[in-house]
Amino acid sequence: MKKLLLVLTIFCLILPSCKKTTITLSVDKTEITADGVDVAKFKVIANDEDDVTKEARIYFSDTNKEVGGTSFSTTEPKAYSFYATYDDATSEKVVVKAIEVVDEGGNDDGNDDGNDDGNGNDDGNDDEETIVVELSVSKTSIVADGKDAAVFNVTANGDALAENYQVLNVADSSLVENGTFVTTEAGNYTFVALYNKVYSNEVTVEAKAVEEPEPDPKPTLKLVADKTEIYNDGVDQVTFTVFSDENELSDGYKILNIDKNTLLESNVYSSTEVYACSFVAILEDDEEVKSNEVTINVIVKPDPVVELIADKTAIKNDGIDKVTFTVLVDGEDRTAESVIIDVTFGGGVYEGGTTFSSEYKGDYYFQAKWNEYKSEMVLINVYEALEYKPGDLYDVNGVKGVVFYVDETGSSGLIMSMDQEFLQWSTEYAWVNCVTNRGDWHTEDMLKLGADKYPAAKWCADHGEGWYFPSSHEMQLMWDAVSDGKHVFDGEFVKLYNDKLDDPIVEDYYWSSNETSESMAEVVVFINNSVICLDPIKDKSFYVRAVHKF
Repeated sequence: MKKLLLVLTIFCLILPSCKKTTITLSVDKTEITADGVDVAKFKVIANDEDDVTKEARIYFSDTNKEVGGTSFSTTEPKAYSFYATYDDATSEKVVVKAIEVVDEGGNDDGNDDGNDDGNGNDDGNDDEETIVVELSVSKTSIVADGKDAAVFNVTANGDALAENYQVLNVADSSLVENGTFVTTEAGNYTFVALYNKVYSNEVTVEAKAVEEPEPDPKPTLKLVADKTEIYNDGVDQVTFTVFSDENELSDGYKILNIDKNTLLESNVYSSTEVYACSFVAILEDDEEVKSNEVTINVIVKPDPVVELIADKTAIKNDGIDKVTFTVLVDGEDRTAESVIIDVTFGGGVYEGGTTFSSEYKGDYYFQAKWNEYKSEMVLINVYEALEYKPGDLYDVNGVKGVVFYVDETGSSGLIMSMDQEFLQWSTEYAWVNCVTNRGDWHTEDMLKLGADKYPAAKWCADHGEGWYFPSSHEMQLMWDAVSDGKHVFDGEFVKLYNDKLDDPIVEDYYWSSNETSESMAEVVVFINNSVICLDPIKDKSFYVRAVHKF
């Protein structure tokens, strides 16, 4: 520690900025009348130039008691010595002499009655009564706003005084006018009353700083964009929404493009320039209130994607079976605005509109054109329309099954899947409106509601394009076929089908896609002498077979 003090001392000797402060105490007069009214005022100067009177402390030299202000008065005649301190500095002493008060007749103010005991000696009796002065105040705490007031009351021997007294601020001996104190400076103030050369008790008043009201909190703006990326086609646009404390604003704000330093005319923005731009919302009434920044990337718009969609990729060469085309541009149906190109025959415009059929076997290639953009080619296979009968194996273009129904031509009909499964109709009770003879419609409706909720329909559809959960009508056609119309489970006749199937038909209950209520659906019974449809609950498991049209 001693080494540290030595280093600091040497450092301060070297640097001028460490020069020790010196102070000088002076007084405006060195003699005052000891009447309690006459005042000597002090001044403290630091380093010969700075007035530090208010910051300094002044003490009586003989008692080291603080004077408590910057002035001095007394009723006791004698010489008083004072010194001041400021920071670590102490001034030289100054002396103020308090002179005894002398009345007009040359007598002192000791209140002696002038009588002696007959031998020329004072008898020591005083005529005047001892005075007790008391100071009180209306309130001991005020607000330092220059308006709130503390009103003093002075009594002498219990009687209220209306005049001929003074109320003094002890700190600087300043007079409190009209006995009322107000201030704009916070702090503690001590006062004393003076009446007939007699001082009262001290009274302290606290002046509290004015509490400034808290300003209303500024709103919080939030800028939200419906997307952060747009194309540079001048058409694609981003829409901004501005919220103030979670409430959507319809007006009262503006949106600034920070990179361009321009304001948007509305809350939407589009551009033909490729760049990343940032935006901020600003409150019109208070431009200091700003939102978060939102960056929008303007990117090059890619060429549109043109797709030619065919509802089937293989048709029979009967001139009746047909494929229907749809043209999508970026996922939107633009068939009416497009043309279909017949690539197979020279790449000219196909004159058949949006459908194609043929009586000639072979592969045919088509392409869609929208404006100057073209799709990938689509292959349509036209195969020979063979005649089938129930029980025949059907295996064309990846579709394989056993025929159980044909129309009058023998080239169209229904096939059953090579396999079967034991499944629930559904896992919940809900009405789907499956009440037609079209199992393909029923399957589509069920899958729209959630494939996992309808195990039987999902299993059928998972066989591939065109496979579906058959209706009760279609399952009756299947039962008619495998029983040769007799509705008897003849093992030898059923064997004609089972020899071709991977999973044999069994004498049991088979689900159909028809329903009778929210909780029940129809089954077709492949049992002797049965042609009826029962309707058990949907979450019960029965056999399921998929069906495909050809």
